[in-house]
Amino acid sequence: MTREELFEELVAVFQRANKLMALIMSEDPTNDVTEITKSVKLEEIVTKYLKDMGIPAKLKGYSYIRTAIMMTIQNPELVSAVTKRLYPEIAVQYKTASNRVERAIRHAIEVTFQRGNSEFLYGIFGNTISDVKGKPTNSEFIALLADEIRLEMKKNNLFTV
Repeated sequence: MTREELFEELVAVFQRANKLMALIMSEDPTNDVTEITKSVKLEEIVTKYLKDMGIPAKLKGYSYIRTAIMMTIQNPELVSAVTKRLYPEIAVQYKTASNRVERAIRHAIEVTFQRGNSEFLYGIFGNTISDVKGKPTNSEFIALLADEIRLEMKKNNLFTV
C-alpha cells in the first residue's frame, strides 16, 4: 500500500469517527445510539461482503465500491444516477475525479471476477452476468450488492428503508 493510499484510508477512518462523534454529541433525539450502531453495522456488513467476494483491499476501487454501496443502501435512487451523482459524490469525498472513480471501480470488479470467490459471486449475481463480458457493469454490481445487503439488514432488523 502506497503512502497516498494509506493516507486516504486514514482520512476515511477519521471522517467516519468525526461523523460518529457528531451523532453522539448531537442534541437531536432522533440521532441516538441506535443510529450510530446501524451506521457502524452497515459498514461492517458491506466490508464483510467485499472480503467474501475476494475484492483486494489494496485497490482504490475497493474503497470506492464500499462507499458507493453504503450510499446506495441509504439512498436507493442513486442507482439510476451513477455517473451524474454517485461517482461525483465519491470523487469529492476522496478528492479525485469522477472518471477515476468509475475506472477504479471497473478495475476492481474485473479483478474480482478473474480471481475472486466464484461460488460467492455466483450466489449473489447468479445468471445476471453477461456470458460475453463475464462480469456485471459497475451499476449492476453496485445495485445488486446494495440490494442484497439491504435485504439482509431488513431480515435481521438492522436497517429500515
